[in-house]
Amino acid sequence: MQKLVRACDKPRDLALLLLALDTGARVSELCNLNVGDVDLDTLTVTIRQGKGRKDRTCYIGARTARAVSRYLGERSDTAAGAPLLLSEAQHNLDGRLSRSGVRRILEALGKAAGVPRVHPHKLRRTFAVTCLRAGMDVYTLARLMGHSDIGTLRAYVASIGDALQQAHGNVSPVDRMLKR
Repeated sequence: MQKLVRACDKPRDLALLLLALDTGARVSELCNLNVGDVDLDTLTVTIRQGKGRKDRTCYIGARTARAVSRYLGERSDTAAGAPLLLSEAQHNLDGRLSRSGVRRILEALGKAAGVPRVHPHKLRRTFAVTCLRAGMDVYTLARLMGHSDIGTLRAYVASIGDALQQAHGNVSPVDRMLKR
């Protein structure tokens, strides 16, 4: 991630990268964000009509908020209903960054940073695995990611391997109850 952040030479690209990683949002959800969906005071992002046509709230950290603020600071249209992530393509009618545009930006960042296979879902997966490794419970993670049940997280949980043993070691019920 540090290499990707250093490869960002545009405020929009940094805001996109950090929003994707900090929220775990799907690419379509990122593309559909409006300026008013991000509250830089409360560090919340409202995902409207995500998968399953459900709204949800995600959260961002201070660094992501600063990146979004910097990006918005260079724009002329920051009305609440304006697209958050703007396309630079001339043929784009509504100005909104498209899914393919996000993919192209991330691929270019990956190439510039020397990081292979950077794509939107990889950032979503990184969000999930990082949260699990940090000790977030699967129910909370499922809600943040917009999953209707925790079964969808099985692949993410399976991919963290040894981290599960370490996590158990930190909270082993028997070891905690039978301390000497």
